[in-house]
Amino acid sequence: MTNPEWFPLATAAATALAALVAALVALRSADLSSRTTFQSSYTKDRLDVVGRFLDAVDAVLDDPTLDTRARVKSEFLRVRVVFYPGGPPVHIAKQITAALENLAGRDLLRPSDEEQMLHKLRKDVQDETAAIEEHGGDAEPALGWVWEEVIKLRAEDDQALKDGKQESDREQELHEIEGDLVGLGAPDWLQVRVALGSAQRRETLRKLRQRDQEARNTMTAGREEFVTAAGEWLASLLDGHGGTARVPRGTRRYRRLRLLSSRS
Repeated sequence: MTNPEWFPLATAAATALAALVAALVALRSADLSSRTTFQSSYTKDRLDVVGRFLDAVDAVLDDPTLDTRARVKSEFLRVRVVFYPGGPPVHIAKQITAALENLAGRDLLRPSDEEQMLHKLRKDVQDETAAIEEHGGDAEPALGWVWEEVIKLRAEDDQALKDGKQESDREQELHEIEGDLVGLGAPDWLQVRVALGSAQRRETLRKLRQRDQEARNTMTAGREEFVTAAGEWLASLLDGHGGTARVPRGTRRYRRLRLLSSRS
């Protein structure tokens, strides 16, 4: 076959090959674009869920109510969905959510009537003592003996509880103290029974507050760990390694995660 005969065939083959390459490049570009768009959208969803979960944790720490507890549990479900099939972000969020059960409400954390009465009695004695000393006197504060008696009885009741014994019946002591106060013209605000309180109630409140503080420590530390784990997970999204690489500094994702972290 002479050159004039095979030249049209070669030209046609080259044209077909170029078209095929162009089609493959177009398909590859479309695939990359599609995956990039999907990953970008998926990353944004995860960032939104991270922020929502942190906001819910802040809200329940500020005011543990049925609504704020339910909100944390609801946002945890979102974390489980978008960080499927699991990994550090989900595990840490689960630990934070579990600690909810030991948070105490505001009413139980504020000073009890017993604590407020005891504080008022102590302050009255301290103020009167300071006034006497300022004028160079050596008299005893009017309610000093009441303070000492209440503190002694409370200590005995607390020790009895530690020893596994029943609280003593303080009715006789209280009757005597209240009788003496009537003769001395005690102030209207003073209620010795309230200041004496209950050893069992004090122990129950102490344990409740201790559990609350431990839960708060767990949740506060967990928030920091959750942000770090989420950042590592998101950084590995494109390379598909499951969450070990850190977000590169200077990138948009790094700045957004820094913003989320600053709220914790």
